[in-house]
Amino acid sequence: MSGFPAAAQPDMIRAVQKDEVYVRMLRDAMLDTARRCFNARTVVRHQQHVGVLATLWYHGLTTGCGWQTLGEEYTDLFQCTSDGAFPGAARRWLLVLLEALTPPLMERARVHARRISTRRERERDEAYERRRRENGDARSGGRNASSDGGEDDAPSTMFNTVQNAFNTDALWDAHRLRAVLGKAAAKLARAADDAALALFHPPPAVGSTDTAGTAGGAELTDPTRGFLTRLHLAAFYARGHHYQVTKRVAGVRYVFAGHVGPEGRPAYGLLGAFLAARLAATAIGAAASAMAKKDAGGARGDGAGVASGGGFVVRGPDGDEIGGGGDAAAVVGGGGEGKKCALCLSPHEAATATPCGHVFCWDCVASWCAQKPECPLCRAPSRPQQLVRLGNMAL
Repeated sequence: MSGFPAAAQPDMIRAVQKDEVYVRMLRDAMLDTARRCFNARTVVRHQQHVGVLATLWYHGLTTGCGWQTLGEEYTDLFQCTSDGAFPGAARRWLLVLLEALTPPLMERARVHARRISTRRERERDEAYERRRRENGDARSGGRNASSDGGEDDAPSTMFNTVQNAFNTDALWDAHRLRAVLGKAAAKLARAADDAALALFHPPPAVGSTDTAGTAGGAELTDPTRGFLTRLHLAAFYARGHHYQVTKRVAGVRYVFAGHVGPEGRPAYGLLGAFLAARLAATAIGAAASAMAKKDAGGARGDGAGVASGGGFVVRGPDGDEIGGGGDAAAVVGGGGEGKKCALCLSPHEAATATPCGHVFCWDCVASWCAQKPECPLCRAPSRPQQLVRLGNMAL
């Protein structure tokens, strides 16, 4: 097939879209048959498996047997290898397996990445609450330490002497080795989590204030969205060889065996340049955000250090420093005697009202309305831009 020209990018996209339509029709027919034979709960539980079987059936009877798919027939495309030869049986069946297994694997990777993101957000919230409690106990702890500081020196020195007497070099080396291995394993696990977040759960586009539930955050629900897929699409639009990741892995390309019309063969090179520029901007924005968070974490750590010395620094929701002469929990939370947020069951922090009049914490209701634009209590419509911050309201 070396005598045929390479397939144009629009033809490849149309062929893939046509195949997706027929696979969806086959999957719906299989689900309808399964509902007639089994109960609804069993069908819902194995719905994803039915989709995998439909994809295996469709591509196995076409690509696996050496025939064109219906989408390839529609656009006059034929599969070939990089040297122009017809793909062998092993390569074709590898492509069939990749076509069937890649979507559920990408979905699992996306879910895992979102779980990592949620866990890190929870860890940051717990660390913030822990620092706030430590700041609240700093003054009393500082006074107790100053009054009782001279009594702990002797027991500590005696304990260290006994411990040093029983320690051996072998035990110390084993302990140090375990500590080094534990730190290395923790760093490796965090690096793997960072890679999963970067590839399958990218940050929102630069300049976008939406996080989920809107046009800017809709891509977070797409199981194939991520830096890896965007990079692959940028390469496809720039060079035009592989529209699907599965065909890139299997080393399968397309050649065009039809007639070229008078309009010529369109290309998407400019779109590839735009997508590459967007990827670069997103990567730069993510790096800048990570550095800013690191600097903010260092600043909060310095504040905690000041608190351990007897004073404390508390910052309000707007980032302004609040005086350190009182109780930190009372300053930040607005007192424990008032009403509590219905979402987090804690005193209102940065109290915010929905259009219907219910009051919540800003973080709680903003994240809720970004996911579901409605009041958490009465379900009245409440878009994120309609939330009102109650800066001078005592709850």
